[in-house]
Amino acid sequence: MLAKQLGLKEDPNSSSGYEILNNNDVNFWILEFKSEKVYGPFDEDNFVKKRDELGISTSLKLRKIEDIK
Repeated sequence: MLAKQLGLKEDPNSSSGYEILNNNDVNFWILEFKSEKVYGPFDEDNFVKKRDELGISTSLKLRKIEDIK
């Protein structure tokens, strides 16, 4: 499984501590269920390098969670 994780930041329009997605704080992960190995967190460049090193096909794409529900 390939995963993309977005960080959170304080919402500048809220005084209640509400947080919003931070598109500048992104981590990528590779999860191997059979071996129970987890690789990451990676920035995008190192994610691509590790994906290639592990022989994961480039046809395997990240999808929005809404698209697989």
